[in-house]
Formats: sequence, C-alpha cells, structure tokens
Amino acid sequence: MTTETRGNGNHHAAGTGVASYLTTPQFHAGKLPVTELMTTDVVSVPQNVGVREFVKVMLEQDLHRMPVVDDDGKLVGIISRSDLMAHGIALDEAYEPRTVPISPGLLPGGMRAQVRNLDTATAQDVMSPALALEPTATVAQAAELMVLQHVHGLPIVSKERRVVGWVSALDVLGWVAGLV
Repeated sequence: MTTETRGNGNHHAAGTGVASYLTTPQFHAGKLPVTELMTTDVVSVPQNVGVREFVKVMLEQDLHRMPVVDDDGKLVGIISRSDLMAHGIALDEAYEPRTVPISPGLLPGGMRAQVRNLDTATAQDVMSPALALEPTATVAQAAELMVLQHVHGLPIVSKERRVVGWVSALDVLGWVAGLV
C-alpha cells in the first residue's frame, strides 16, 4: 500500500482518502467492543465446589482458568492452573489432583497457603481475586488489562457481576492476525 501526505499532515492510503492509521489494529481495537471477540459459552465453578470436582472439569474440557461464582451466580474469583500450582496441587492425566511439596522460591510471587486436604478444599480456597470487564469495554482495554496484570484471559460481566463471556489473549491475537 502506498501512502500520501495531505495538507493536514495525516497520512492517507493513496487514492482511498482513508487515513492509514484507521487501518491499524490499534485503532480498531480502541473502537471494537470486547463482545465481538468474547466466548459466550463459559464454564464457571461455584465457590463451594470441591477441588477434585472442578479439576476434573478443567482437565476434561482442557481449560486453563475458570470463573468462580457465588450462590447468586456473581463472579467472586478466578481459578487457574497456576493457582493450583501455587497451592501445591499437581494435576495428572487421571483427573486426580494430588498435593506436592513445592519450594516457595520456585514460583513467582511465592507459595500461597498449601492445601493439605484435597477432600475438603474448595474452589474458594484456591481462587485468585477476579479481574473483569463489562461488555462495553473495548478490545484495547481488554488487551491492556491482560498485559498490565499478567493474565491470559478475562471474564466479561454484567452490571450485576454475572459472567456473560470470556475473552482470552488468543482471541485478541487471532483478531489482530485476521483469523477471527
């Protein structure tokens, strides 16, 4: 594509009259609602569900993170495979979580309280605080929050904090690459 500079100093695609910055992902990401990329079929876990039960779902559905909801279906946290590791819980192919001793120096941010009894531990015991966006957020805002908070996905919640979708870093990358 060739560009030309108009009298106002803006670069335009030659012959189109369209400013070249209007064709960049950054421009569109600032305008595109996150609802255009989000997945609406989100698997969430109640906060009082046992570790063994939600780990089985995570492994069967190849999920790396899940929103945690209270009895009213409102978002209260996120469970990720990293959260499980930070609590000394390892996963195996047989859907059996097991506790393992992990040195605090091996994990970024250190260990959290180690889960000692997998039969009584619940999602609430191992979840992280929830970061979330409302459906009015843009793709650029989602990408910025993921980068700044070092997370790979975010739940999209209604004003009542009910999960209505999920957007992942791969969703955003797929869109930037033109695959979505």
